[in-house]
This record gives sequence, structure tokens and C-alpha cells, in this order.
Amino acid sequence: MVLPLKTHPLPSVDSQILYKRYQPLDGEAIMAVIVAVAEKAGVPRSACQLLNTSDEVNKRFLCGKFHVLVTQTGLFEHTPLIDAALETIYARTAFPEAADLLNEIAACTQISVRKSLIPTDSLPENLKTLSGVESLAFCEAEETLQAMEIARLITAIIVERSRPDAVFWAPSCFLLKPDAFSALARASNHDDLYLLPNPYGQQDPETGEQLIGMMGIGSQWLTGYRVEVLPCRLPPEYLAEILVAFSKFTNKSSRLIDDGDVFGREENEKIQ
Repeated sequence: MVLPLKTHPLPSVDSQILYKRYQPLDGEAIMAVIVAVAEKAGVPRSACQLLNTSDEVNKRFLCGKFHVLVTQTGLFEHTPLIDAALETIYARTAFPEAADLLNEIAACTQISVRKSLIPTDSLPENLKTLSGVESLAFCEAEETLQAMEIARLITAIIVERSRPDAVFWAPSCFLLKPDAFSALARASNHDDLYLLPNPYGQQDPETGEQLIGMMGIGSQWLTGYRVEVLPCRLPPEYLAEILVAFSKFTNKSSRLIDDGDVFGREENEKIQ
């Protein structure tokens, strides 16, 4: 019997679609998108219920065990997560105008897929303890990936039906141009969106040589651990491939490799 792969608790899968001007979509269309996406992710239409906290443009659904929210009237907030996204190598090279663009953002559509009906940050600590983390957050790879699928597809559809200026995928601190997000969201390999390899430099104390390491931003939600390739002489492109390959291997086998064991993308490749 293969036990479920435990992951780091994730209270919600969040994304933000950012606009220079307010562009809400029709509320009925948003409802149809939520139900269709939930069904595609394995939740029957009969299990999708519109909550009475919804209004004309902001929709909240309970789809099975998933609490799905699309909020179109929110104001953009420049949070520490946004700051972290701006510091990634991806944003600095592929989206260098992002920092200036954020100063012009006037509207934000927030997509959130939660485990709990009540935001965990609004619960007293004693209630969090009594409820148990598994009732408040996604703690297994299968349900986390299902929640990510719902958030990813809803975000992709809204992006394609409007004219946003940027998209922020919070689980991996990924700030992207709309076209870049759509390409990753619609690709067959979703790890390229869910996991952001971020290189860093470190000098070899003995030789003075510049070594490159690689952090896997978002890996804790996929494998249960923060995954890092320690500084070495290998090309950064290869290190990024290793991170993604490790995530795929872990999810496919539903386990972490044993200490000292090896894995590879093909039969002849052995990575320890």
C-alpha cells in the first residue's frame, strides 16, 4: 500500500490578476467558469454550491472540499510576497519592467482555493489547534495539486477573457506577463508554473571560483520539503532541470528518495 505523500501545509492556493484599470467579468460567466473547472478537476457539478456571501461580481463556491473564491473588487496590495517575486532572477530578467508596472496597478482579481471556509489567519490559535492542521490546509500532494489545478485553470480563463497587465502565482512567487502565464498554465508540464527554480551565487572559499546553487521556490507544497541544489560548477539550466525532475519523480512515486539514493530523468542518469 502506497501512503499519500505528505506536503507542507498550504492554507490556500492564491493567484492575482493585475490591471491598470478595473475590468470585472460578468458574474454569471464567473460562476460558469468555477463550476466547469471544478468538474474538470474531478468535483461533480452537483457538489458545487454557490455561497450566500457572493454578490454580483464576487463569487464564492463550496466545491466538494474546496472553497473557491473569485474576488473582482479587491485592491492591489504590495505585499512581502510581491517583493520576493520581484527579487527572483526570472522577474529581473524576463519581466524587468514589473517593479515600475506595479506602481500603475489599480485593480486586482484574486483567485483563492482554500481547504477551510474560514481564512486560517482569522482563526484564534486555540481553534487552529482544536481543528487540526489537516482540516485547515492542504497537507497531501494529491489534494494540493487538485487545488492548484482549479486555481490555475480559473486564472487562465479569466486572463484570456480580459486584458490584464500582469499575473502573480503566489505558491511559487511567480510574477509573469499575461502571455507567459497563459503559456505555462496551458502547458502539459505544470511543474514549470508550480516550481520556480531561482539561482544564487556563492564563492568557493578555496579557489575563489563562482559557484551556482539553485533554490526550488514552491517545492514545499509539492514534496513536503524546500528543495535546493547546493552550489556547484554545473550550468544553472541543468540545475533547474534537476529540481523539476526531482519534483516529478517525488510526485510520481509518492515518496522521497532515501538518503544516499539516486534518481534520474532517464535510465543512464544518476543524480544523488
